[in-house]
Amino acid sequence: MNGVFTLVGTPHELTIPMQIHVHGSKVTAKAQFVVPYVQWGLRNPSFLIWKAENDVAIDLSLVGNIAS
Repeated sequence: MNGVFTLVGTPHELTIPMQIHVHGSKVTAKAQFVVPYVQWGLRNPSFLIWKAENDVAIDLSLVGNIAS
């Protein structure tokens, strides 16, 4: 899937590979992608002894029904 991911008002082009399955009227989709928020201009929220990564891994699972 290609699209624009807007983070704090700034758009970023993003391509997300998805696995989509249709079983009758039920549709499922799964995807994993990384949001490199520091590379996109946000600050790393690390503070004192708490350390954060410079990007966030997103694991997405969607389930829906096709309307008749």
